[in-house]
Amino acid sequence: MTTRDMDFIAPLATPLPPPPNGEVFTEEQWTTILAIADTVIPSIQPTTRATEGSRLELTELEYSAAAQGLKAAVPADTDVTLIDRYLRESASSIPEFKDSLHRTFTHYVREDARKRIALILNALNTRAGCLLLTGYTIPFHRQPVAVRQAILRNWATSYLPPLKQSYKAFTSLFKHVWLKTSRTVGPVLGFPKVPVHGKPGNGYEYEFMQFSSTTDREVLYTDVVIVGSGCGGAVCAKNLAEDGHRVIVVDKGYYYPPENLPMSELEGQVHLFMNGGIEICE
Repeated sequence: MTTRDMDFIAPLATPLPPPPNGEVFTEEQWTTILAIADTVIPSIQPTTRATEGSRLELTELEYSAAAQGLKAAVPADTDVTLIDRYLRESASSIPEFKDSLHRTFTHYVREDARKRIALILNALNTRAGCLLLTGYTIPFHRQPVAVRQAILRNWATSYLPPLKQSYKAFTSLFKHVWLKTSRTVGPVLGFPKVPVHGKPGNGYEYEFMQFSSTTDREVLYTDVVIVGSGCGGAVCAKNLAEDGHRVIVVDKGYYYPPENLPMSELEGQVHLFMNGGIEICE
C-alpha cells in the first residue's frame, strides 16, 4: 500500500533505539544531577503537605493563588486534579526523565563536556567543593530547594565563566527534557500529543538514489543542490523544482513518511533533530 492509498487512522509507531549501555555518571553524580533538575523544575506543594528539603514550599494562600491562576488559564473542561498534579510534578518524579537524560549525555554530549560536568558534580558532593561553588559546606543535594534555587541564581550572574556556563547548560537541558517527558505540561497547555483537528496528508512517492560502497565517483547532473530538507531547504527545493530547475536535496536524516507522523516529542527529538535536539544558539 502506497502513501497515497493509505487511510490515516493513527500514526505508525516509531520506537526509540535501545537505551545506551553502561553509565556515564556514578550514582552520587546522578543524585546531584537530579537535585539540580529538581531545583529547575521543583515539586510545588503547600507547607502542610511538603516534605522538608525535597519540595518547594508555599503557604496555603500562595499555593491557592497559584492554583487559581492556572485554573483560569487552562481549558474549561480540564480535569480538576490536573493543576495539583502539575504543581506537584518534579523533574525526577517523571520515569522517562532520567532515561532521556541518560540517552542525551551518552549519545549527544561530547566527551570533553561530560568530563567538565562530572568535575562540577564531584565538587558539589564535597565540603570543600561546595564551599567554593555554593558558599556552603553542605552537599548541594542535601540543601532545601529554596537554597538550591538561590545558588543557581548566583551562578547565573557569577563572574566565573564556568558557573555561568553551567547555569545556562543545566537549565536549558533540564527544561528541554522536561517538556518532552512531562505527563502534565501538555494537558495544562491544552496541547494534545496527537493533533485532533486534522490528519496527515498524502506524501510524495520518492525514488531514493542508492550508492554502492566504492571508491569510484558518482556523477550527478543538476542545477541546484540544497543541503538540508528542513523548513527553509524543503520550501526552496519545492519552489525551484516547480520553476523548472533540476534540484537535488541532500539530508543526513532518515525519511519518515506521513504515516509515521506526528511523533511524540520524545520520539521526535531523537528521530528528527540533530544531536537529539539539544543544540541551542543565541
